[in-house]
Amino acid sequence: MAFIMTELVTESILRDGFTDMVESIGRENDQIEDIFAELKAPYLNNKYGEKEIKRIKEMVKDGIRIVHGYGLNEVDLPLISINITNNNEMEQYAGMDDFADEIDTPIDQSVIVDTFTADSGNTSTGVIKMNAANPNLALVRVGNVFVDGDGAEFVITGGISNEVGDKRVGVNPTTFGALNPVDCRIVSALANERRTVRQVHDSENVLLSIMSKEPLITKYIYTMVKYILVTRKYDMALRCTQLPTFDGTDFHRTEWMPDGVWARFINLKFKLVGHSWNAEKVNLIDSVGGAIKVIRDEFPRDDEETLTVKTIPEEDC
Repeated sequence: MAFIMTELVTESILRDGFTDMVESIGRENDQIEDIFAELKAPYLNNKYGEKEIKRIKEMVKDGIRIVHGYGLNEVDLPLISINITNNNEMEQYAGMDDFADEIDTPIDQSVIVDTFTADSGNTSTGVIKMNAANPNLALVRVGNVFVDGDGAEFVITGGISNEVGDKRVGVNPTTFGALNPVDCRIVSALANERRTVRQVHDSENVLLSIMSKEPLITKYIYTMVKYILVTRKYDMALRCTQLPTFDGTDFHRTEWMPDGVWARFINLKFKLVGHSWNAEKVNLIDSVGGAIKVIRDEFPRDDEETLTVKTIPEEDC
């Protein structure tokens, strides 16, 4: 669960891409040789060819700055600037109250009765008795858990008595094994905390401004960025930015660009970005306080031997 910052995801994708590109230089999987293989084609080889590919490799080894915004006076080129340009919530993915899920997180069970010694445990009836010196059982309820000295847990099903000289609880005898009566405890059944998770989806456009002091270098970086984006779509999906597409421009100048800079732009469009957050706690039932009493019919139906639950008129509810 998190709010996804697509600019930072994009930065991580580009940094990982250029790192892998540098590490591949001179190896069988040399990515720059692959990307710029056309420079060695007969119709380009005389002007570009191996010497340009070598220049590209040296530039990538020296490093290409990846920044979020930049100052007009001090620009260390070449660089790639990342800025979000558009952000819209996706109404077609909206949910009632933005509900997404409920998540359980393990917690320590709260102690209801601290360490005590049990007197005996009857494997036939499931009754665990305690002597008169044991702690107060007034807060013990059906659904709480009896934990013996070995850590074995038994859910309390009834038979709770806090009378002096008759302190006891009942558990399911089918789960009853050998009981270690020393250092027993009674704890809450709740071992998890449940929270509602809420989520919204939006689309976001991230502008990549690719700049250098030379037109060809800008073209080369532009092409490498395209390569990284299209070959790492799966990585972007794993980082919670779904369905990325892009469009780009040729050289373009605006009033906010420094002098002597050649720039091209890629508009990276994330069609589906999910932002989620932990919301309120869900109240879970830990135990049952007592028996539920119902009104019974005076006579059973013809098709049964036991009494049925009597329907209560609406005005009596």
